[in-house]
Amino acid sequence: MKAKVITPFFDLSHPEDVYAVGDTFEGTEERVEGLHKRGFVEPMPEKPKAKPKAKPKAKAKPKKSE
Repeated sequence: MKAKVITPFFDLSHPEDVYAVGDTFEGTEERVEGLHKRGFVEPMPEKPKAKPKAKPKAKAKPKKSE
């Protein structure tokens, strides 16, 4: 799940990862919800996955007359 950072923070598990305002944070749904509750991120709406286009069926070739 993706979220937009609204307050700068660093990841406690990975202190080298610092997130600035406007950055995109990607994590599990639970992690994003926890950060949202604490005011660090705003969840981004998930884009619906596009359905794969159906391949057109091959037309049957007419049998050749002998």
